[in-house]
Amino acid sequence: MPKGIRGGKQIGAGRPKGSVSKSTALIQKAKELIIQRVSKELTPIINKLIEKAKIGDIKAVEILFERAFGKAPQALSFEEGANEILIRWGK
Repeated sequence: MPKGIRGGKQIGAGRPKGSVSKSTALIQKAKELIIQRVSKELTPIINKLIEKAKIGDIKAVEILFERAFGKAPQALSFEEGANEILIRWGK
């Protein structure tokens, strides 16, 4: 064993900065393929979502409204103490 090398951090050891693992690369490729496919089928997907919302599908209504107008602000809950007001952000 060369003198001074006894474990610990080694110069040049490990994965280089900026490199991507095989699983991460596979996930990125899958996302790209899904985005390409959904982009081609966007109009029929939106039309189907609107149809479901019209017949009362609450989840479809939520999805459409959130995408069109953004998510609703979170509700605040107030609790009154003796001389203070406690505000908790609800999730």
